[in-house]
Amino acid sequence: MKLIRPTLLMTALAVAMLFIAACSSDPTPTPTSPPPTATAAPTVAPGEPTPTAAPPTPTPARDMEAYFTGVNVKIAVGFSPGGGYDAFARLFAKFGPRHFPGTPKFVVRNMDGGGGERVFKNIYGKVDGYSVAVSHPRFYKRELLGTDVEYFDINKVNILGTPDASAITQAYFVNRTFAMTYDQAVAEGKTMTTGATAIGDSGGVGSAFMELLGAPVKVIYAYGGTSEIAAAFDRNELTGSDRGGYQNAPTLFPEWVAEKRIVPLFRWGAEPEDDPAWVAYMSTLDTVSPPHVFDILNPTDGEKAVFRLTETVNDSLSRTFILPEGVPQDIVDVWVKGFADTINDPDFQAAAALLGRSVQYGGPESIIEALALGKEALKDPALAKLFGELAGAE
Repeated sequence: MKLIRPTLLMTALAVAMLFIAACSSDPTPTPTSPPPTATAAPTVAPGEPTPTAAPPTPTPARDMEAYFTGVNVKIAVGFSPGGGYDAFARLFAKFGPRHFPGTPKFVVRNMDGGGGERVFKNIYGKVDGYSVAVSHPRFYKRELLGTDVEYFDINKVNILGTPDASAITQAYFVNRTFAMTYDQAVAEGKTMTTGATAIGDSGGVGSAFMELLGAPVKVIYAYGGTSEIAAAFDRNELTGSDRGGYQNAPTLFPEWVAEKRIVPLFRWGAEPEDDPAWVAYMSTLDTVSPPHVFDILNPTDGEKAVFRLTETVNDSLSRTFILPEGVPQDIVDVWVKGFADTINDPDFQAAAALLGRSVQYGGPESIIEALALGKEALKDPALAKLFGELAGAE
């Protein structure tokens, strides 16, 4: 027994040492299964939809209430206090907070000089949504005609809309003794003259379009403004006037209306069914709406696009609120809704009326669509020239 115990002890120790050595050394790699063979994309039979990858994980929604709480939002206005641009900016600053999450405070900053161009530099690169500007249509005209406006890119700026989309029916008016219809005036070989301040005069864009496309219409420039143009027509210096509509004639020369002296020969702008005031005015004058310039001239699609672009720039881009390029889309969306709700607020509109300002909301969708169609048309040099002669390159 005494001889056996050492032998057993030594054997046990040897086994233990072998076990420890095996545990402390690198194990022999265990054969692993080969990596799965890449599966070829399934063959798609003709007409079947192609499989798409799984959509990326969505970014968590921004807490807009917290984002806009306690901040000052700056509104840059490129003109001095007291004008239309300033008036609408201050109205927006007053009523805007109730229509934005977090009820931020809006502060108007006037930056007159440079014809309103300074606002673009002021908001450039400020992508947090706390800076907005009120822009003038002349800069859209320049960009459309290929003249670069510093710190402003018509293809990237975020258009919010305007409180001053003056979409009304407009027309060229003459005395009843001159003609009752456009066809009658043409049949009698008459040339229809009208007045304007300069090329690009928004009040006479329809007449200018008629002249440029070969109709017997002649626009005479260098008048001082609406009052001078209407007076020239009243003294028979002009055969007709674009200032005979309900927005001018009843106050400048009410006898034209009371005595039913004038009739429209062709029109443009809003469709009559979208302008109840125009329909009522036609009834007052005891006449009917004349044909649209498109119905008289039969222009090409490109010429129509250029004309609509000109109307959009003149009527829907006046006092347009913009955010700079680069603002995240979720913030832009908040602005688009907040802007629309503010402009359509009855209190906003009532306050504007007290200042003698009519309000007509113009949303970004129609503006962007017209600009896109116009830009496509302006690739044609002839149509770009037509746009410059209609809109004027200020």
